[in-house]
Amino acid sequence: MTVAAGCALAALALVGCASPSGKPDGKPSAAETAGPSVDSDAPVPVIAADFPDPDVLLVGGTYYAYATQPLDGSVNVALATSTDLRTWTVEVMDPLPELPSWATNGRT
Repeated sequence: MTVAAGCALAALALVGCASPSGKPDGKPSAAETAGPSVDSDAPVPVIAADFPDPDVLLVGGTYYAYATQPLDGSVNVALATSTDLRTWTVEVMDPLPELPSWATNGRT
């Protein structure tokens, strides 16, 4: 091993030993534990259904939330819509009714 490689490995080992907060006691600072500030008037997106791994798109004035397959396997991809991010309608239709050849049923 070259001297440079040895020094690089030693530096990586030391970095790996440091506490996540960088403080000697390993406790995070108040700034590290505080979440982002939340405007109390901001909409809180809530979908009261089995809706795993959601992602939301805004198209026109409608929000479309897509999710992976619910536990009951009723659809391949779940879909919900909202115009205000507060009230959601979980759609009955499956936006991906037929799986592509590379996908496995129950793993979408």
